[in-house]
Amino acid sequence: MVTGAVLALGAAPVSAGQGRLTLATPDARVDAGTAITFEVSAPGVSRLAGIVVERQFGARRGWRPVARLRAGTSLQVTTAGLGMGRYVYRALAMEGNRVLARSSLVTVFSYGTVSLTQLASRSRGTHVANAGSGTIMVGGSPFTWHATETGNDGPGQGASITAQNSSCRSLNLQFAVSDAEVQHGGVGQVGAGLTESSSTVQNSNGAASQVNVANFTISSPDWGLSLWASYGVEVYYTGTLSCWSPTGDL
Repeated sequence: MVTGAVLALGAAPVSAGQGRLTLATPDARVDAGTAITFEVSAPGVSRLAGIVVERQFGARRGWRPVARLRAGTSLQVTTAGLGMGRYVYRALAMEGNRVLARSSLVTVFSYGTVSLTQLASRSRGTHVANAGSGTIMVGGSPFTWHATETGNDGPGQGASITAQNSSCRSLNLQFAVSDAEVQHGGVGQVGAGLTESSSTVQNSNGAASQVNVANFTISSPDWGLSLWASYGVEVYYTGTLSCWSPTGDL
């Protein structure tokens, strides 16, 4: 399911004196592999003209056509889905080799899955504290973790993950304390929280003796994740993120 979809209209359309041309997409943030739909409007452009939708390719950002259609006042075209990345599109109204009108640029972000382990090893701007791997017993069943946090006994304390220049839009988190800690210390409170400077703190309260799940929306390139438990006992966690770059960086 695509989340966080936005309307990408770009700047005002550019005209070469032969009508106007706009390019837009209702879903500028899509899952990798999902077909991308564009809406094209070409008022005043001759219906004999052809419209070419182009995308930038390669390190040199050269333009190549990805779709062609005839001019009209309101058109729709679907292009193939892409791998993780940031892609730039434009539309041209052409009569032979002559450009009649150009649209503004539209940027599309294509998101894929990045594991917590991948984030810890690949990202330049995100620090995952106490990254590793292991298994604990939770509610009598094994739980495989990929990072830990010790010492936080309530929300709003030290961050377990600190991110800068993140390309991620969401985090699916699983976290727990071990059965041994519950039996030994009577742990009652377990929780996780995601903090961003641009939005309200998102908190997820959990329970001992079970694997807790939290789904956080990320709307800022800078964010932090905190985990805590009663008496500051060790919290074990793992998870996956939805990001448009394989490293999780912008």
